[in-house]
Amino acid sequence: MTHGAARREDESGSSAAVLTQAAEEQGTTPVALVAGAACVALAAAGLLTPVRGSGRTVSR
Repeated sequence: MTHGAARREDESGSSAAVLTQAAEEQGTTPVALVAGAACVALAAAGLLTPVRGSGRTVSR
């Protein structure tokens, strides 16, 4: 295993711990809604981001 893979596992583990702690304090439903909204926002940002080096030119 490379160091990068180990770091990604640690980061995902810490976010799981944060979600678990939040769910214990706030309840599962609000935490799931916030986490889902964050995932949708991240996906939308990715869709709106241009791909570098795609060879397309932007006409103005």
